[in-house]
Amino acid sequence: MGVVKQEVWAVRLGGHHREVRGSIALEEEALVFESSDGSPGERIALTDVRRARRIRGSPVLVVHYVTASEDARAAFYFSKPPPVDPPGVKKRRARRQAVHYLGMSNVDIKEEVKAWERAIRDAMKTANEAG
Repeated sequence: MGVVKQEVWAVRLGGHHREVRGSIALEEEALVFESSDGSPGERIALTDVRRARRIRGSPVLVVHYVTASEDARAAFYFSKPPPVDPPGVKKRRARRQAVHYLGMSNVDIKEEVKAWERAIRDAMKTANEAG
């Protein structure tokens, strides 16, 4: 896949859930996220990635990795994520709307997300074999 950039919205799971618009790129030794708003990005060494998995039926790729202090997860949305708590909408209905939105968004970019999943897995394997 080389150093191809893809526009995404990143959400660090387990902490605060603010999505950050930016781009990801798969480099030789790392998965790199650069934010569009000037906030700090993230460089995830491929040897630290434990798992990369596409959430079926949605345009979301979840990457599990380790840092010096914790196990971490980041979700990369390949289309703008729906609002977490839209005002004036009950929680159950908001979830149903979010699932519908993600499913509809997935139709056009499903193959792209699959390609990123495969590329990250292949790069992980190569990085782990190299040392």
